[in-house]
Amino acid sequence: MLSNSLLKACDKDGALARVLAKITDACLTLEHFLRRFRAALVVVLRKPGKTVEQQKEASAYRPISLLSVVGKMIEAVLTEHVIRAAEEHRILPEMQIGFRQGRSTEVAVRVVTDTVRTAWGSGACASLL
Repeated sequence: MLSNSLLKACDKDGALARVLAKITDACLTLEHFLRRFRAALVVVLRKPGKTVEQQKEASAYRPISLLSVVGKMIEAVLTEHVIRAAEEHRILPEMQIGFRQGRSTEVAVRVVTDTVRTAWGSGACASLL
């Protein structure tokens, strides 16, 4: 398993980057994501500031899933492919905000605010699900 620090230390245009690009291309071409890239090591961490008595409860601990760095890189590439295809083929609803270029939480808040104000301005009731 490659560590984050090793990947960060490597030259982005070096041999390791080329090998990782070939692995990514193969995963996309074969439509296969290796099991070792999906497997997670679950580590349980104690939440800070808990008393000895509180540490006897499960709520005093937080599970963390450690995933393969290479797998996460491949998933990021795949995500970019899917997002690009969805935008090019216009398959997302116009009001879809998540995972879209130039649309943020601030845009979502503005849309909701404008919609509510428009409803109120015409004497209607506004609700949000």
